[in-house]
Amino acid sequence: MSVYDKLSQLGITLPPVAVPAAAYVPFVQTGSMIFLSGHIARKDGKPWVGQLGLTMTTDEAKPAARAVAIDLLGTVGNIGHKNLVFSTVGDPRVFEALPQGRVKPALALSLHTTRADLREQLLPRAPRMTPEELVDAGERYARATDYPIQYQWTLLEGINDGDDEIEGLVRLLHGKYAILNMIPYNTVDELPYRRPSGERAADIARRLHRRGILTKLRQSAGQDVDGGCGQLRARAEKPARRVIALRSTPAGH
Repeated sequence: MSVYDKLSQLGITLPPVAVPAAAYVPFVQTGSMIFLSGHIARKDGKPWVGQLGLTMTTDEAKPAARAVAIDLLGTVGNIGHKNLVFSTVGDPRVFEALPQGRVKPALALSLHTTRADLREQLLPRAPRMTPEELVDAGERYARATDYPIQYQWTLLEGINDGDDEIEGLVRLLHGKYAILNMIPYNTVDELPYRRPSGERAADIARRLHRRGILTKLRQSAGQDVDGGCGQLRARAEKPARRVIALRSTPAGH
């Protein structure tokens, strides 16, 4: 039995994250620890006030303590929606399963192109979903969870940085609850792809902004060690190859 099943069995419905009444945040998450603040007991929608031993007996204080505990659990139970990100190339099973879960994470989808044929080349192992199908499914999830989809786009010179792709992005994402994360590719000598110039990447982001597409241009790390797709390669630290000469030994020695 999950925690949420147990709460349901007890007839407890978790409230949404409380709206701060002053200049503070209701929680801060650091690693696996969550620090909570600004939560109070409420009764009939109003603050439940009293001082134990003076204006409130122990029996009266117990339900008040229970109320604030439920409020704290409501914050913890709803954190996952905005602080967990589920990243996927796009799989119909994801869009079926995630809405059924108690915690609905934010969703990051690998888009990379508005052309179905090119997407199959760039992501040969991804389930066959066209860019239109992917965005339609993402939009339904975004509206259901009230949180924007993050579309990932690795910029490749001469491949997906042309005017046709800009027009395709406007067609696909205009009016959608979405953020477009553009990451210039990390050039790797052995691969045929190249990183567009910084000026070109910035120009694409500006043009999309003007057309109403919320675009973030991220700077990929690892250029000095040939990082590929955000993952640092070991070539800079690769030891020199050792060649060991083998000498045959005459029989009997």
